[in-house]
Amino acid sequence: MIKSSMLVENVKRFSRNFVADATCFSTLLVISCVLLFALTAQVEADKNSEPVIQIGLVKHFSGLTTVCFTSDSDYKLTSGSYSTAAPANSILKISLRSEPVQSSEDSQTGIAGYSSLKVPCCEATIDGVIKEMGISPNSLSITPENSDSFIRIAGPSINSSNSLQWHTYSGYMRVSAAGAELSIVDVLPLEKYLYGVLPAEIGSEGPIEALKAQAIAARTFALKNLNKFRTQGFDLDDTTRSEGYVDTDGETSVCTRAVNETKGIVLTFHGQLIDAMYSTDSGGVTACDDTGQFPYFQAVHDTLPGSKIDIGHDMSKHKWTCQIAAAKLDAIVQNNVLTVVPGFKGMSIDGYDASGRITQFTLVGTNGMKREVSGPKMRSVLGPNLLYSTRATMKVDANGQYIFTGFGWGHGFGMSQRGALILAGEPYSETAAQILHRYYVGTDLTPFSAATKLSIASVPPQP
Repeated sequence: MIKSSMLVENVKRFSRNFVADATCFSTLLVISCVLLFALTAQVEADKNSEPVIQIGLVKHFSGLTTVCFTSDSDYKLTSGSYSTAAPANSILKISLRSEPVQSSEDSQTGIAGYSSLKVPCCEATIDGVIKEMGISPNSLSITPENSDSFIRIAGPSINSSNSLQWHTYSGYMRVSAAGAELSIVDVLPLEKYLYGVLPAEIGSEGPIEALKAQAIAARTFALKNLNKFRTQGFDLDDTTRSEGYVDTDGETSVCTRAVNETKGIVLTFHGQLIDAMYSTDSGGVTACDDTGQFPYFQAVHDTLPGSKIDIGHDMSKHKWTCQIAAAKLDAIVQNNVLTVVPGFKGMSIDGYDASGRITQFTLVGTNGMKREVSGPKMRSVLGPNLLYSTRATMKVDANGQYIFTGFGWGHGFGMSQRGALILAGEPYSETAAQILHRYYVGTDLTPFSAATKLSIASVPPQP
């Protein structure tokens, strides 16, 4: 935590004047972000043998045009060939502003002019002093001089005490103009990233072996899914679209221990990294891949050892029911390009896989028109907090209401987090290896140093 009186005064001053600047769109910036992404990844790979990951901070910092930064050590601000130093605890404010684009020379005068097109670019001020960073490459890097120091970020939300609300992160930050908003990317070593994943994904209260299983699964998932959001300039984001990720204030000693004690260990299948997806509750049977491309995803009966009782059978959302009125379902279907059919008349389930999960819905419209939608896609349309899983049945009552009865919470592929917590506890006391081999059939635990040349091909199944 930063306790400098200088920082306190700066925070108060910037809180009163924290406003967004004018912005506009530019498709040119997409190309810049992709090129910068590739360059950053290559530089970091050369600097450090430990994998480096780029995390898009969208949970707290999406849609912003002005953001403040500070650090507990001196830090460097870099944009292209320009670089300047900033003292510890000084407040850096980065805003998005419009900048005219210089055109080619006038054919008659030979003088370069400016077109009417304006592109968004970053403007930086340090303790109120403007630092001219130029409009190219529209990216700023904020790097603490001390690699063990932190960067703190504040968006425009003001709390009741009228001070900025700060979030603290490891690594360094890359800020760029992305259309009408700022893109903020945390670039840090993979293992430090995992320190923030475990508290968000599985918490800190469970047995250490469950946390270690989560660390290995999360590490493998991150490496397998590098470049998932490459066109946006980062690998993964900090939401459940990727993996949950909290700032350093949310890190815990027991989660850090679980990461450290499994450092570099990943899951492989026949010499390849697996896509180690995981979910909250399997609903009694894990999801399977019927295509044969991912043989480690099998329909495993997720029951207590020596019993036929589902793991987590007495926990919330293990068994659930949801009801959707016909009018509500009609509105949902007609407002999504994946499901829209003219004159929606009804919906049926027309396929299940070996794990008991819905593989296909059929939507019927006027004149018998039909549209087939996969189970996972229909779940995403209805909402994962309405249809908790696709391991479900459906009926329509006399009032035309659709009633789903189901089991489990999440897509069901791979490790059940509830299962890991229960199996690692008394009286079962399973190890992380036992838990992982249960949920990822036929896999091996491999040091990442031995897996760096593994093929990371094929697209994982749609959860």
